[in-house]
Amino acid sequence: MRQSLFRKIKRTWLLAILGAPLIGLASSAFITLVSNTFRIKSESLSEFQNLITQISGIEILYAVLIIGVVMPIIEELVFRGLLWKLLKFCRFSDLFVFYATSILFAAAHIDPIHVLGVFPLAIFFGWLRLKTNSVIPGIFAHMSNNLLACALILL
Repeated sequence: MRQSLFRKIKRTWLLAILGAPLIGLASSAFITLVSNTFRIKSESLSEFQNLITQISGIEILYAVLIIGVVMPIIEELVFRGLLWKLLKFCRFSDLFVFYATSILFAAAHIDPIHVLGVFPLAIFFGWLRLKTNSVIPGIFAHMSNNLLACALILL
């Protein structure tokens, strides 16, 4: 029984850390296809890419640290931590809380193209929260996605 629980936890962590970047890559590919097909450009994502590619040295390290580590912690604690608990305190169902926090998380990214790209990840992070009753797997999933995005931009 104890070994079975360990295997389940290990599988959840592996899914969290590998799943988010895979979902992020698939989502990015879809958004790129939509953007190119309809000639829609995401201004905020373009500005972000320009900013990251123009900095060097220690600034890159700071940017990657903020984007890849600090922001995922803050966002997950706010959306799947504080907001999740607030909605549960107001006696909303788990399913409502799951969808509400996912939609609000995606919407917080403001730019419509970015919102569309982030929404599948928001669903995944919410699902991790629902499945584990913890923000920790979502934080690590979010970090793995953001760190991969930074690496791809910098390469």
